[in-house]
Amino acid sequence: MSERPPLLSLDDALQRLLQGAAGHAITETETVSTFDGLNYLTLDDLRASLSGVAGHLRPGGWLVFDIHTDLTLSFFLEHPVVEGEQDGYRFVITNDVDPVTRTCVTDLDLTAPIPEESFSERHRQYLHSDEQVRSALADAGF
Repeated sequence: MSERPPLLSLDDALQRLLQGAAGHAITETETVSTFDGLNYLTLDDLRASLSGVAGHLRPGGWLVFDIHTDLTLSFFLEHPVVEGEQDGYRFVITNDVDPVTRTCVTDLDLTAPIPEESFSERHRQYLHSDEQVRSALADAGF
């Protein structure tokens, strides 16, 4: 069995990404996309990561991200289970939300017509408030 690669903070991952094929560091970039990666960070790690990203963006550069905030918290609380089926694929998404700590454990189960294509995932994510996200972005210089 092969070893899993070490988990990296977003800033460490960005540092590795910015190393060119020739081993030369790229000091600035025009766009950084984190997809939904910021959802897995504590507030302190979110702040540190946003500061790290801001330090590598060129003036006028873009940070593209998807983050869970107050609206997502409300949705998860109102819809703890979301399920559906199409073309023989069935999915069930279960959200176990702790509104006090603003964390969510999500289980995703996909059943496919071909059993080998079926899978399950578990994610633990943070649901920062709108104000926390705005403050972290402002403090990082966005």
